[in-house]
Amino acid sequence: MNRTGHVACFAFVLLGCGALSAPARQNPPECGLLSAEANLVTVPVSVFDPRNRVVSHLGAESFRVFEDGVEQRIEAVGEEDVPASIGFVLDTSGSMGVKIDLARDAILRFLKTANPDDEFFLLPFDSHPGAVTGFTSRIEDIAEQLTRLRPAGTTAMLDAIQTAFVRMRRARHAGRAIIIVSDGGDNHSRVTKTEIMRLAREADVQVFTLGTYEPPATRHRTPEESTGPELLATIAEQSGGRSFPARRLSDISDAAIRIGFELRTQYMVAYRPGNRNWDGQYRHITVETAAPGFPQLHAYWRQGYYALQPRCAGATS
Repeated sequence: MNRTGHVACFAFVLLGCGALSAPARQNPPECGLLSAEANLVTVPVSVFDPRNRVVSHLGAESFRVFEDGVEQRIEAVGEEDVPASIGFVLDTSGSMGVKIDLARDAILRFLKTANPDDEFFLLPFDSHPGAVTGFTSRIEDIAEQLTRLRPAGTTAMLDAIQTAFVRMRRARHAGRAIIIVSDGGDNHSRVTKTEIMRLAREADVQVFTLGTYEPPATRHRTPEESTGPELLATIAEQSGGRSFPARRLSDISDAAIRIGFELRTQYMVAYRPGNRNWDGQYRHITVETAAPGFPQLHAYWRQGYYALQPRCAGATS
């Protein structure tokens, strides 16, 4: 599937608000928590050309948005690098072995590309989710914690992802992302895949996964490790993020840099749903992109949202 759903959640938090390019006579939505009257859905969209290069500087006329098959009127389209809250979920179980050094390097490389006003937390996990740092903008705090990590134990990845989603509720910025670095071989979690998938659909958080996978022909792979790539890809897809498999160890750092770049080159497409029945049902979103001079574009966006009753201004997620 070359289109992965990616849209901001319907908690009326504009992800990555910035300068918006709106259709004629439309004022851009304000940043931050919106009032219940706003009823605004913002869809972060990443756009690529046939060579998988990021396409920037598109206007509102290049986008069409459909909700449950019905085209919606776009209010505004924006493109700007704004501060984000980012959580790293790092696998430190025994299966990571020598890959832990490359995983550390990948996170550090990502941090070097960060917006100076970004905030981060680091959540290591093995048999249980580890001690998580509070949000910090000090890269050296994350780097110091990384140096103390050693691989050991089994893999409670789903438990750690749940912990990260909960921690993200304390985020200061509207733009939020979780980056999971793991081989995906969960074998010790109490949380189920179904519960995590629902969290990924509900939360206003993008999930990117950086899979440190062994080659398929590797001997002694557990069933969990064999299904890890599919599990991580599905979690990312549900949230509107992307999965980056690192089949070769040398790919891990490159993937981290790519994730950082994509987070900062997204469009925010805003619309007010024509369906005003807030019945709690899941609504599917489709985004189409086209632009003169590009024979074919492909996009990534979140697949939908739950149509919950709009919240009042000042509500927290």
